[in-house]
Amino acid sequence: MNIRALILDDDPAALAEAERVVEQWDFADSTILTGSPEEALKIVEEQDCRVVLADLSRSGMTATAFLDQVRRKRPETLRYLASPESTNRDRFKCAMGSHLPIAKPWSLEAIEAAFRRAEGMDRILGKIRMREIVSRIRTLPTLPSNYTRLLAEVRSPNASSQSVGDIIAEDLAISAKLIQLVNSAYFGLQQRISDPAQAVTVLGMNTVHSLALSIKAFARFDKVKPVYHSIDKVWRHSIEVAELAKILAALEGGSPDLASEAYAAALMHDIGKLALAINFDQDYRDVLNQADENNIPRDVAEREFFGCSHAELGGYLLATWGLPMSMVEAVALHHEPGKSNDEALTPLAVVHIADWLVRQRKAEDANGKYKPRLDNAYLERLGLDDHISEWRGLCRKASLPHPDRVPRPASNRPAVARKRCRPKPRKKPPIALWSAIAGAGLAFMWLLAG
Repeated sequence: MNIRALILDDDPAALAEAERVVEQWDFADSTILTGSPEEALKIVEEQDCRVVLADLSRSGMTATAFLDQVRRKRPETLRYLASPESTNRDRFKCAMGSHLPIAKPWSLEAIEAAFRRAEGMDRILGKIRMREIVSRIRTLPTLPSNYTRLLAEVRSPNASSQSVGDIIAEDLAISAKLIQLVNSAYFGLQQRISDPAQAVTVLGMNTVHSLALSIKAFARFDKVKPVYHSIDKVWRHSIEVAELAKILAALEGGSPDLASEAYAAALMHDIGKLALAINFDQDYRDVLNQADENNIPRDVAEREFFGCSHAELGGYLLATWGLPMSMVEAVALHHEPGKSNDEALTPLAVVHIADWLVRQRKAEDANGKYKPRLDNAYLERLGLDDHISEWRGLCRKASLPHPDRVPRPASNRPAVARKRCRPKPRKKPPIALWSAIAGAGLAFMWLLAG
């Protein structure tokens, strides 16, 4: 393994323990340990450390401040903020979005997992000039502050619609959006839903937490809206692909977990477009126009100009958020699945097929702007190449609703207005918005299946 790591801990006893742990594995020669943040920064400048793990409790610099400097110097590096297991909730709050959490005391399992994530990123993203593009980006969405808590609750054996709904309710914007979606004609429910917990019951926990992530991530881009690249349009396309992906996964015999991961990845598969549009407004507009004029795929044009495509940038974002590598791969390679090592159905395969079907259906009205590509060699490798006509028929039969029927993503700005127009919410943790979004997903599935 060519991955290089740095562990910083200013507690001598903890650092000694980390050294003992590292000596237990085959990657000891790839790991540098130090107790000095100044020395650590110098190491980061001089060596390509793909993983940095830090805990500072006795220095003048905090671990968060140290990792912020690492991000500026090496934006492609995976940064882990360590703290005791007894303070998991606080750890999630301080690490959310900027750095990944890792528990102490140092363990071989946790350190090896960090190595494996970096290795997976390198395998999926290859030699893409990610450092170059990330260093030029001013605005990147961070992981929604309640997402880790929500995910932990969804995975808890004691989870309930009420407990998940309570967490969603803490975010007024998300709660309001979920309630709006679940009550829209899009879902066609017989009774009105007014409580986030009810929405979770209707939509399901996995659908809710996936929708919550995507809605909040999309909302982070709401402050700047390039006229030529509609956030609403990307969101609505993502919803369509996600709902079709869930159906395709079931049709091809995928497990519930595979269908859930494919759904979540599909919701996020174009998030990189928004990062490029907001950070490189005019340049990105020119790249897309030139791609259309020269009749070349847009993702190819993006890579030629920026060093990576929107898909690869989106995969990078998900990897730095600590999301499953299967989701990272599904997003990063959804236009080029043949680069994977897949031999069976995966979230990547499902997202690639669903995205192609939705774009193929719209191609006649796209005036040549969209060039949907299906990787037939990849499908043949998976034994799915003879299923294409069946998928086309499913897509036609599904009669996907007009994009205008897909509710818009939550916005950061109108939250105050919504608060004035609605009764004062009960003092619960944030569940309403997530429920509304999840409701949209179920309704969409019902329409597709119909």
